[in-house]
Amino acid sequence: ERRSAWWRFVLYGLAVSFVPASLTRDYFHMLRLSPVPVFLLVLTVPAVGWLLEGARRKILFALAALTLMQGAVFQWQYHASAGSPRRLHVFDAGYPALILPTALGTGARPVHIADAPNIPGYIQAFWHSTLQGVPPDRFVLLPPEESAPEGAVVITTEDPRPRCRPLARSEPYTACVAEGPPRRLAPLPEGGFRAELRVVEPPARLAAGERATLRVIVRNAGGAVWRTRDRVGSPFQVSLGNHWLHADGSAAVNDDGRSPLLRDLAPGEEVELPLAVNAPPRAGDYLLELDMLQEGVSWFGLRGSRTIRLPVRVE
Repeated sequence: ERRSAWWRFVLYGLAVSFVPASLTRDYFHMLRLSPVPVFLLVLTVPAVGWLLEGARRKILFALAALTLMQGAVFQWQYHASAGSPRRLHVFDAGYPALILPTALGTGARPVHIADAPNIPGYIQAFWHSTLQGVPPDRFVLLPPEESAPEGAVVITTEDPRPRCRPLARSEPYTACVAEGPPRRLAPLPEGGFRAELRVVEPPARLAAGERATLRVIVRNAGGAVWRTRDRVGSPFQVSLGNHWLHADGSAAVNDDGRSPLLRDLAPGEEVELPLAVNAPPRAGDYLLELDMLQEGVSWFGLRGSRTIRLPVRVE
């Protein structure tokens, strides 16, 4: 078929159909991927025609039987995973079936949308409400730093949710009622910047650029309550963070990771926080420094609190 303009077009179309899929690292199902299987299916036409000739039909029938078997296995796996959290999350199956009906069923006007920066759940709210004939002014999209008023019905993708009394949950969405007035965080007093940290099973070696999650025990050694955030963008939230230092103590990577408090922590209390750290891209001997901070105010180490430094070999 080398002289056929049609098949030259099909080969060209197959080649360029991968371009839209390669422009991002987003692995979710997207319409931009659909041309690839379409062109692959077209390419089977000459193969099927060739297999229909003479004794080759037996090969075609065998391949068709294997295809049916593969389809049966897929159907079994598909239905077996119907209730798995991962599948429900990927396809947002619980939103139209549970989250939106629960929120709208309360009669609240408006329903507040509070989204984490990387999980734009408002898209689901406006899409499914439009399909159901619900006017868009039934919803209010909250800015990242603004809290829902007391008693408001909220659909959120944030975690933690300190004022959220859950009504329904389908990962990553929660429909809830905001309890109590919005939390007003303020800079800690001078005596509040005191912390004691220890790491459970600290890593001694990491590959260059490797991402590892540490288990860190954090104790409030100061004289003030550390209050958890109300929203992701709330000012003055207290978090665990880290830096990477060279062996001589000079800075290699500043502000590498963050792990916010998940609940209020009173003086003398402790909590375990996970902290994802990213090893420097170059091999060498480093010090992994852990410290607490209050966003927009100060690192605790700059106020006299003791940090911890862990020697790590990056290979």
